[in-house]
Amino acid sequence: MSEDFRVNFYEWIINSGRRCVTTPELVHSLCVFLNDNGYSIRRTNLATETIHPQMKAIRLVWYDETVEPGFVNPEVQVHRQCYQMGTAMIDLVYFNAISRSSPQYKASPFYKIEQEGEVLSTITPCQEEYEFPVFNDLAEIGCTGYFGLQLQPHGDFRQTISLATDVVTGFDQDKVEGLRWCMPLFTLLLDTLLEDEVKRTLANAYLGAEPGRLVLNGMIAPGEVKSMEAAIWFSDLRDFTALSGEISSDQLVAEMNEYFSAVVGAIYERSGEVLKFIGDAILAVFPVEQFDGAEQASEAALQAAIYAGERLEKLNQERIERGDLPLQQGVGLHIGTVKFGNIGTLQRLDFTVMGTEVNLASRIEGLCSELGKEILCSEKVSLLVSTPVRQMGEHKFKGITKPVGVFTPDL
Repeated sequence: MSEDFRVNFYEWIINSGRRCVTTPELVHSLCVFLNDNGYSIRRTNLATETIHPQMKAIRLVWYDETVEPGFVNPEVQVHRQCYQMGTAMIDLVYFNAISRSSPQYKASPFYKIEQEGEVLSTITPCQEEYEFPVFNDLAEIGCTGYFGLQLQPHGDFRQTISLATDVVTGFDQDKVEGLRWCMPLFTLLLDTLLEDEVKRTLANAYLGAEPGRLVLNGMIAPGEVKSMEAAIWFSDLRDFTALSGEISSDQLVAEMNEYFSAVVGAIYERSGEVLKFIGDAILAVFPVEQFDGAEQASEAALQAAIYAGERLEKLNQERIERGDLPLQQGVGLHIGTVKFGNIGTLQRLDFTVMGTEVNLASRIEGLCSELGKEILCSEKVSLLVSTPVRQMGEHKFKGITKPVGVFTPDL
């Protein structure tokens, strides 16, 4: 490996690599650098584990030109997206937990790299049979050499990278030594980006998109709150206490997750934000600033409640067919100004919404069982929505001085 390559790589880290803000950008920048230094890379494959509720691993394949990315088993694929990077292309695939045990993975060079640490191979054109099926694809685009190795991140993520070249002689010893030398330094940049992605994923999963963004931007002091106008959703699974006493804890968790999957999907599809699960209850908001006024925010919340009911009805049909009891819920909706931010102590904080308006949404939900309705909303919401509603009387609530008109969708 030449001294020029070392110097050039240090310069790339300082001037280009460290400025990349996403993993696809970083891999593209690395491949451009390597090609500027005589490596003639046609394809690079980076695989890394990650932390995500749905995904176990990420595979990112860089091509030096736009190509048809090829088949991925849909049973192991969670999401797939292609990026155009100038004349190059990146195929990004997110995998579930069973992907590592799939036949496709076990037939790949990465499985051997996992066992042995490295794979260095020559790809001969028109060979009848290759050691790995992917070598057929690489031979078709003119690749002559393949080098893959395990990276050494400072965390517990398993990371592997491979590169394929079309240099006539494949990867000679000088090029291999250069890759072995530079990959630990590349991994430092990669780890920084991956840790940032994981940090944002965890904040989003446990706090919600907007609370997660605020916390990561430094809103972490106890008592640090801001005012927000929002339509407020409070829902509860009926007869939860009785149900929890009749089934095992594992079954109870499965029942709750099944319920949450049906209802939360409806909230997010109508641009709401789930802030908290409180046992079997859901607290969510539809911030007015994210809609075109209070009317749209209120209508979105009501439509989400109606859609959640449809999803729950479909789920209940499946539950009845397998011999399980149907799940029933109540949803209370209100709109007003809430306090949005941190409560707690220096040792333990919670990010939530607070205020009389939140309490009223909860109280309205508590009427659902008494009135025999799945969805109830306050008079304030009823005056803002376009969906027909009918009044269910005026009701007094603890902590609220005047009776509140309560309405239900008239469907």
